[in-house]
Amino acid sequence: APAPIPAHCTNLRRLIAPPRPVDGRSLERHSNRARPARGYNRGPGGTLDASRDFSRICLIGFAAHLAYALSRFPVVPLYASSLGLSAPMIGLVVAASTITGVALKLPAGRASDLLGRRPVLLLSACAFAFPPFLYPLAVAGLPLLLLRLAHGTATATFGPVSSAIVSDLAEPARRGERLSTFSSATLVGKSLGPLLGGYLIAGGAFPRAFLASGAAGLAALVLAATWRRETLPPRDPAVARPARGEFARGVLEITGNFGIMATSLVEAIQFVATGALDAFLPIYAATVAGLSPGAIGWLFAAQIATTLLCKPIMGALSDRIGRRPPIVAGLLVAAAALAAVGSVTSFAALAAVAALYGLGVAVTTSSTAALVTDLARRERYGAAHGVFGTIMDVGHAAGPIAAGLLAAQTGIGRGFAWIAAVLAAAALVFAALPRFASGGSAARREDR
Repeated sequence: APAPIPAHCTNLRRLIAPPRPVDGRSLERHSNRARPARGYNRGPGGTLDASRDFSRICLIGFAAHLAYALSRFPVVPLYASSLGLSAPMIGLVVAASTITGVALKLPAGRASDLLGRRPVLLLSACAFAFPPFLYPLAVAGLPLLLLRLAHGTATATFGPVSSAIVSDLAEPARRGERLSTFSSATLVGKSLGPLLGGYLIAGGAFPRAFLASGAAGLAALVLAATWRRETLPPRDPAVARPARGEFARGVLEITGNFGIMATSLVEAIQFVATGALDAFLPIYAATVAGLSPGAIGWLFAAQIATTLLCKPIMGALSDRIGRRPPIVAGLLVAAAALAAVGSVTSFAALAAVAALYGLGVAVTTSSTAALVTDLARRERYGAAHGVFGTIMDVGHAAGPIAAGLLAAQTGIGRGFAWIAAVLAAAALVFAALPRFASGGSAARREDR
């Protein structure tokens, strides 16, 4: 028999002792700790070189959303109107790309958890690059509707995977700031798109806007294809499960989280209003206020630029004071702005109202995405943002449709007032909800 190991040789005992079993709970307790992601370079001292990757995903987000905005507002509503489509049909065409997001965002986000972020990112970049070149061929309602459905694949896949990438890269204490800064980078593209699009379509030259959109989309594709990082942390083989069962488990876990679902619903209601404004502010400004397409583009630029400038500040603030107060305040500000649209007709007044609405959106959305990440486990980030984006897109798709129906019955201005009342009611209900249980790191920030 081997000689017994002396009691004082503790290090030797640890080396030859059999490994202790690892259970799912112990792994779950440590799942939100920062882990190196595959493909990272390490700098001096072994720290992760994440700042360069964060800058790259922000640049991709800027180019992609510039491409999308150039073939969206005010271009698409005015293009559809030039084809002689009815107000409800215009609302449906505008909402079509968002309907695609309802169907695809959840599976796209979950696929990025299982297959990696990069393949889904490349798929979304292709969807930004190629559909814009087909818009000049869509000269009737049905072809335009089908093309909008196909083009919606771009944001349907990019939204959850880009949010998951930023969540992978962000430290928990700076999560709201990082997500808001990334969102502001995309908003630069969103703000330039309507402005450039408005001038490009002057005189009915819609193909120029669509060609510019395709060029920006190709730039986003090149940036994504030449970025070879994978930010998804490697899965532990000791606890890996078959992909089929893991997909369903992730979806069920996220959809069973009351806090994530409530936050997603609030975001959806915010985007009901945004979708309504996107679809019918151009028509209101053109037919009631008598503004030119270039001036209408400036209205959207004012709205988005305000959101862009305020969102990083609001995100950093939510890291310090909690997520819920900014969400409630932002909903109320947006409701006030939307209610005022129907009572103003000058360019300056409409620009001020659009900027105020942009402020409300900045205050709300700087906290909603961060709260969803707070409430999810790290290995569920993709699924969490997929669910969040899907529910948000339900609202975004419903907004133009609801506004079209309301406009046909009551007029555009009163339709905006009804939607503003829904926003205000949502703010009061969300403020009264009990504290959410945290699956991640939200306990210290969610409800202070």
